[in-house]
Amino acid sequence: TASGLAYLAFSDAPTRKAALDLQLKKLTAHTVTDAEEVLDMLDTFRAQGYSRTHNTFEDDVASVAMPFYQSRTQPTGAISVAVPGAELTQARRDALLPLLREGVQQLEKAIAG
Repeated sequence: TASGLAYLAFSDAPTRKAALDLQLKKLTAHTVTDAEEVLDMLDTFRAQGYSRTHNTFEDDVASVAMPFYQSRTQPTGAISVAVPGAELTQARRDALLPLLREGVQQLEKAIAG
């Protein structure tokens, strides 16, 4: 899922390794199960600040996600937006990302109290 990949992209190496040591299950024809490929995806997602998926968990579903934190060392979780696959155009993604960032900021404030 986009949220799981966002969480892992920003997690520490032991957390990523533990997740990738599990047997990855192919849920759709587009699910990536090769650990090296997943690591490459995580590096990309970390560099761009969010993850994105298309048909990897469920057919005809696309998602974008960002991690949120209680402390700055390890993500606490991730929030995502899922839409029908054909609807996640570049323009739609560009419109959703600032809203996700705002949601992350509000969630982090709420968690901090």
